[in-house]
Amino acid sequence: MESSVFPGWWLTGKTLKGQSYPKPSISVAPSEIVPLGGNATIRCKVRSEDYAQATFVLFREMDSSLHASAVKKSEWNEVAFFFASVKLSDGGNYRCRYCFNSFSGDSCSHLSDRVKVKIRDPSLSKPSIRMRPGDPLAEGFNVTIECHGPENGLNFSLHKSSNLIAWQMAELDGNTSEFSLSMIRLEDEGNYTCQYHRRGHAFQWSESSDAVGLELVTANTSTSMEINIRLGVSGFALLSLVLIVAEFMCSRQG
Repeated sequence: MESSVFPGWWLTGKTLKGQSYPKPSISVAPSEIVPLGGNATIRCKVRSEDYAQATFVLFREMDSSLHASAVKKSEWNEVAFFFASVKLSDGGNYRCRYCFNSFSGDSCSHLSDRVKVKIRDPSLSKPSIRMRPGDPLAEGFNVTIECHGPENGLNFSLHKSSNLIAWQMAELDGNTSEFSLSMIRLEDEGNYTCQYHRRGHAFQWSESSDAVGLELVTANTSTSMEINIRLGVSGFALLSLVLIVAEFMCSRQG
């Protein structure tokens, strides 16, 4: 990680008091799930430019306490902490705050909200996924999405278009989790994937499963299908009639 680190209190994991200034925002890019060996950026920002030239501290939560992992002075009202070639040990919960002049409590902001950094480990087998029932589906149906992993006692997360929508723990003696979608609607359409992590390794995640698509058959689609079926039946009947007439004509000529 690219930063300027100073010796002092934050190496002990102690937290500051006072919290005189508003908390900064915190985000991670390109996403909170980072491939092992990839790059990530945690960005801390305060809205007002009145707080330019502050010194930002990035904390990692460890053993129920905060440990500063990097310190960096801002040029304006934000800083970016860069992670290059991330390791499994870089996964965790991160928070940040900014200070002026000194690191005494009265000179520092509130802590930011928490952001998670999860490491996607290619050594973990990707799960499989299936939907019950399959196509065709209509609004109001109930659907079950089943995620299946390579071992028992996994924690699964369900994603729609890469956005986390649910998570669930499999039974200790099972390797499957089921996510229920009740009374599905048009907004439920999309591609679904799942991932898992082992219990006790909350920030080490598997590859995503292949995607399964949820697509609804609308009234217009049903009508079109019915029309096509009727046209097909009519065409077949007409073709049969033509063949009968042709056979009759041939028999008369014979």
